[in-house]
Amino acid sequence: MKREPEVLFLVVFAICVAFFACSEQKTPEGEENASSSSEVISYLSSSSIFFDSSSDSVEISSDSQNIEVSSSSSVGETASDESSSSQDQNSAGSSSSSSVSSPSSSSSPEISSSSSHAPLVTDPGANCAYQPSWCGGIAFENVKKTSMDAADVGATDKGQESPNCIYATAIVQIGNESAGISINGKQFANGSASRCGGGEWGDATACATKFASVAKVDGGYYIYIPDWAGQKFQTTGGQPSCPGTPAPGASSSSRASSSSAAGTSTGACVEPMNGLPPNGTKSCIKVGNECYTCNPDRGNECSQGWIWQGGNVSDQYWYKKVSCTENSGGDPTYNLTCTGLAQTGVAGTAITQPTVKCNGDNATATFASAPTWNNPATGTYNVSATANCGGNKTVSCGTLTISAAPSTDQLTCTGLAQTGIAGTAITQPTVKCGSTTITNGTWTGAPTWNNPTANTYTVSVAATCGGSSKTASCGTLKVNPKLTCGNPSPQTVTAGSSVTAPTVTCGNTNITNGLSWSGAPTYWSSPESGTFNNIKVTVNSGDCNGQTATCGTLTVGNKLTCGNIAQSITTGQTPTKPSVTCGSTAVTSGITWSPTSINSAINTAQTINNITATASCGGSNQTATCTGSITVTAGQTTPSSSSGNNNGGNPSYTPTTPGNETAKTTQYWDACKPSCAWSGKSGLRASSCNISGGGKAKNDERSACDGGNSFTCMDQAPWKVGNVSFGYAAIPMGQCGDCYQLDFPNGHVMVVMNSNTGNLNEGAKFDIMIPGGGAGDFDALTRQVQNSGVSNPDMGSRYGGFRLACNNSASCVKQKCDATFKNLPDLRAGCNWYADNLGTNSQSFDNPTVKYKKVTCPSELTSKY
Repeated sequence: MKREPEVLFLVVFAICVAFFACSEQKTPEGEENASSSSEVISYLSSSSIFFDSSSDSVEISSDSQNIEVSSSSSVGETASDESSSSQDQNSAGSSSSSSVSSPSSSSSPEISSSSSHAPLVTDPGANCAYQPSWCGGIAFENVKKTSMDAADVGATDKGQESPNCIYATAIVQIGNESAGISINGKQFANGSASRCGGGEWGDATACATKFASVAKVDGGYYIYIPDWAGQKFQTTGGQPSCPGTPAPGASSSSRASSSSAAGTSTGACVEPMNGLPPNGTKSCIKVGNECYTCNPDRGNECSQGWIWQGGNVSDQYWYKKVSCTENSGGDPTYNLTCTGLAQTGVAGTAITQPTVKCNGDNATATFASAPTWNNPATGTYNVSATANCGGNKTVSCGTLTISAAPSTDQLTCTGLAQTGIAGTAITQPTVKCGSTTITNGTWTGAPTWNNPTANTYTVSVAATCGGSSKTASCGTLKVNPKLTCGNPSPQTVTAGSSVTAPTVTCGNTNITNGLSWSGAPTYWSSPESGTFNNIKVTVNSGDCNGQTATCGTLTVGNKLTCGNIAQSITTGQTPTKPSVTCGSTAVTSGITWSPTSINSAINTAQTINNITATASCGGSNQTATCTGSITVTAGQTTPSSSSGNNNGGNPSYTPTTPGNETAKTTQYWDACKPSCAWSGKSGLRASSCNISGGGKAKNDERSACDGGNSFTCMDQAPWKVGNVSFGYAAIPMGQCGDCYQLDFPNGHVMVVMNSNTGNLNEGAKFDIMIPGGGAGDFDALTRQVQNSGVSNPDMGSRYGGFRLACNNSASCVKQKCDATFKNLPDLRAGCNWYADNLGTNSQSFDNPTVKYKKVTCPSELTSKY
C-alpha cells in the first residue's frame, strides 16, 4: 500500500504502528478467540472474582465534562488522497486510520511514550476502597488519574507502561482494545462488550448506558487495561475520593497488597478460560488433574488470551507444569497482628501499648476501644488496632481490664501479657502493695522472662504487704513456639530450574500448609531470574499463626532459551534458525548448533529432531533445546500449475457490466494467517499453510505473525486465466468468502474473494493480497523468504512494497520480484502479475480506484480458498 515519504506520513505511521503493535491478529474483535467476544468468563482468585458473568452491562454515570476528539483526521494538514498503508490492513484484517488529530480544545497529555504518561496518584490509598486485584496487582500509588485522550494505552512494544490502571470520574469513549478491560473489578470481554461512546472503533452506545450497573468506588471508576487499548480511549480524570467506604463485596481488612497481583496468593488454579487472567505471568490453569502456568521465559507473551485456553499444555515452549498446591511466592497475603496487650491494669498506672506488626514488621497503628495508655480509667476494654497492611486492616488485640486503685495493704499484680513468642523477652508484670511498687516479689509459675520457652504459664507473685506475706494472681500467659525459616535449596540456580522452598518450622514442627511468601520467586518450581534477598514467610494458622520469619537468599541467573525451529523446507535449502535469548537479551553470536548439519543446505529428505543451541549465558555455557523439528522434503523443480501469469485457457467467470460503486484499492502481502482462517468467523473459512506454502496448517494453529507456523497459502497470489485475473483481498464489508468483480482504469478485470476482515483507511475497500505489495507491521514474509534460501531478501518499502521502493517503475518491480521470490514460484508469478497487468500507467499502478460489485464466486477462487 502507498506510503509517501513526507514528514507528515512519518508522524502518521508512528501513530498507526502504536495502534497495531499489540493487537492479536487483527480483527477488532480479535482472532484467537473462537467464542463470542461478548462472553464473560469467571476467573476465581484468592482475593476476588476477576471475571463476573452475572451481568452483560454496567452503569457508569458521567459526572464531569466529556472530551470530544476526532479519530480520523489529519495531523497538521490533510493527508494525500493517494496515501495508504498495508499496516492499515494486514492478513488478520485489521485496519487503522492513517491520520489522527489531537484536538486543539484538549490539553490532555498524549501517552504514546513512557515519558509522557499521566501523573501518578499521590495519596497512598488511605481509606480507599480500591483493590489492587482489580488492576492485576497495580499499587494504588501507580494508578493514573489524569484525563485520558489517547490513540494508544498500554502498547507494550511502543514504550508504554503495560498494563495500566486508570482512575476516571467519567468514561467518555472506549474504542478498539485487545484483551478486554475491567471496571472496578468487573471484567468485560474485548470487542463489542467493552466499547462505548461511538467513533469508528467504538460502540455508539453512550458509556454511561453501556456500563450502567458498575457502581462508583472512591468517587469514580478504576479501569484496568491489561494489554492495549486505542482508537479511542477517553476518560475524565480526578483525585479519588476515599471516605473509607468498602467496595461492594470487599472489606477493609481484605485488601490485597500494593505489590501483589490478583489470583496468585494461594497458587489456586482455574479451569481453562476464554480470556485473560489478572496476571498472565503468574496465574495458573488446571487441565485434567495437572496445573500449568505460562512459561516464565515467554515474558509479556503470557498476556495472550489463547494461552489460557489450555489447548496444548504439553508444549513446553509455552507452558510450565507446576504443583497444583504450590503457593505463589510473588504475591503475599498480608497479615496484621497485635500482641503484648496486658490482661489487667490499675487505674492511673500507665499501660504499655501492644505491638502491632504487618508480616513481621512494626506497623504504625490506630487503636480503637483502648484506654488512655498513660493514665487508664477503670473499665474493660476490647482493644483493636487498624494499620496499613496491604491496605487498611483491623485486628483484635484482646481484652484489658482496668481495676480501681487498691487499698494500702492490698497486693496486686497487673500488666501480664496475654501471649508471647518463645525466645522473645516478655515484660514482667507490675507488682504493687497499695500504690507502692514491689520489686522483690517471688514468682510462681512464671517463665524465664528474658528467654521464655513455649508453654502456658499460670503466674502468681508473693511479697510482704501491710506487715504480712500476701500472694496475688497475675493471670495466664501463653508462650507460642517461634516460627523459623531456612534457606532455599539450592541458593543459586538458573531461571526455570526447580528450587526447594525453605523449611518452615513452628517450634519443632515442620509447616507445609497455610504459608504466605513475600520477596520470593513467583513459583519455586520455576523461578524467574533475579536476586531474592528479602524472602519472608508468614503462617496463617496454628500455634505460630500471624508470625513472620525471615528466610535465606536466592540468586536466580538468566536462562538460555531457544525458540521454535519448526519448519518445512525442501532439499537444497538451509533451515532458518530460531531466536536464542539469555533471559530477555537476544543472543546473536557465539551459538553452537546441534546437529551441525542445520548450518548449511540439507540435500536429503528427512526429519530432524532434538535440535539444541549452546551459548554463554549467566557467566557459563548453557544448552537450550529448541522446540519443534525440521521437515525436509524433496524440492519442487517447476512452478505449480496454479502459479500466476497463467494466460492460457478460458476462465470459468465471464466479466459482466462494471459495478456502479467505486473504491480505492491497496495491496499487501505479509504472509500472516488470514483472519478468515480462524474458527468462529461468519461466512466461509479460509485455508492457511505451513512455511513452505504447500501443506495446510492446522485449523487454529497460531499465526506466523505471532510466532506460530500458520501462513497465507502461496497459491493465493494473484493469477490470470484468459482475460480475467483472480486473487484474494482484505475487505471491510460483507463476510468471509464473498466475491467482487473489480474493473480497473486500464480496462483490466479481476475477481477477488474476501479472506480478511477489517476497516481500511482513506476510503479503500479492497486491500489486494499481492506478493511484494508491502510486508506491513507483522511481516511473516521475510521469515518465509529466508526459509526458501534467500538470506537477505529485499522486501521493498514496508508500506507500499516494491512499487513504492521503485517509484512506480514496472520494470524495477519485476526485477525485485524475480530476485526476492526466485525460489518461491507462486509468489514470484503473483508479484510479476502486478507489474504485467497494472503497470501500464501511473493511474493504474498507484493504488488504483476501481468500480466494483458483488458477484458469485468462481471455481478458480473457491478451489483454493
